[in-house]
Amino acid sequence: MKNKIKYLAVLLSLFLLLTACSFGDKASHKIGVLSDNRLDKDPKIGQISQSIEALGDAYSYTTHKGNKDKDYMSTIESLIKKDYRTIIGSSFINNTAFENMADQNEQVNFIVLDSVIDPERENLLSVRFKSEEAAFIAGYAAGLKTKSNMVGFIGVKSDLLNDYHEYGFKSGILAAAEELNKQIALKTEHLENYSDYSQGQAKAKDLYEIGIDIIYHTGGESGLGVDEAAEDMSRFSISYGLNETSKDSPHIMMSISPDYKMATDQALRDVTNKDAKRKVAYGFAENSLSLNPYIEESYLDQDTYNKILSKIEEIKAGKVKIAFNEESYKDLLEK
Repeated sequence: MKNKIKYLAVLLSLFLLLTACSFGDKASHKIGVLSDNRLDKDPKIGQISQSIEALGDAYSYTTHKGNKDKDYMSTIESLIKKDYRTIIGSSFINNTAFENMADQNEQVNFIVLDSVIDPERENLLSVRFKSEEAAFIAGYAAGLKTKSNMVGFIGVKSDLLNDYHEYGFKSGILAAAEELNKQIALKTEHLENYSDYSQGQAKAKDLYEIGIDIIYHTGGESGLGVDEAAEDMSRFSISYGLNETSKDSPHIMMSISPDYKMATDQALRDVTNKDAKRKVAYGFAENSLSLNPYIEESYLDQDTYNKILSKIEEIKAGKVKIAFNEESYKDLLEK
């Protein structure tokens, strides 16, 4: 794990060198890409860049990093003054700045990935990944593999996007418990700061110390802290969005990752189409969520991995009921 931290530092250094790079000397459409402060471990910026590069020499882009609304606002203002016509945000953390700037700059197209924005605006497209589906698979896998019959969830403070994760995870645990005809206890912890490595690590250690053997986390730098705790205490973690596997650590049981390239491809097609929806959601059926490939040395054995793949196919076919908030989870329990 310590090697991973050094690796993150190297990645961050490379990013800083690449910041503000562009391609295509004859570019006529400039795109700004804003990242949150999880960039040093998240492959999404690379995927977004691939999508833009595939458009050809008529397009150029620059990437910018920030960690608070003031950073994003000033960056967007600077880009617009330089005639950037499309601004892409890589996370819901960008929401407030994008809402404000979209209202002030109706001639500019805005895209926010992994987010939900209300009310809708004609020049702002928000793309949500169906994280409740990813969380369901995480809960189902944790329920099948737990030996203590106690699992944990660590996410950000309760809100719309977190609820998709938390209640989707609960739905998956419920499915596994029914399949195995046993009780599985769940303990949840909420973080105030999505990027707090130390808090993620501390919360995870607290859960592992009470007997929990598998924790699902929703990524970010806090998620890396959960992974560290899993390794330190010989337990297991499941991640969303970090594209991790047991090759990074034998204590990372599984990861589910969104496909930002696919989402960006579609968003760039839709953003100038005023008849397109201003809010869209992509899941397993749209091939925008992916499970890490099977690894023989993983705690996730082949039979369980195959069960998970079968459950994903059921989700694609619309055969699985997945909760996304407290009300829909109560409905699920009553059936």
